Amino acid sequence: IIGDRPGDKRGWPTIGRAGVCYEAEIRDDHNRPLPAGEIGEICIKGVPGKTIFKEYFLNPKATAKVLEADGWLHTGDTGYRDEEGFF
Repeated sequence: IIGDRPGDKRGWPTIGRAGVCYEAEIRDDHNRPLPAGEIGEICIKGVPGKTIFKEYFLNPKATAKVLEADGWLHTGDTGYRDEEGFF
């Protein structure tokens, strides 16, 4: 979901950029997107059941805590995005 793309020249300590079929952003404690350089939660947008997980098995409450109806997944991981979109 986040990684190297062909031709990317990333520097330490990044892990790459969002993949072609995904969106990724950093969000604050109020679920608002943060600007480049700000530390917050890494959130990924995909298609539940196709490009990201659909649900926790028999646990809809846990699913609701991490997966929004519009496909945003709250990873629980902390990080930041730089000006070029590298996480």
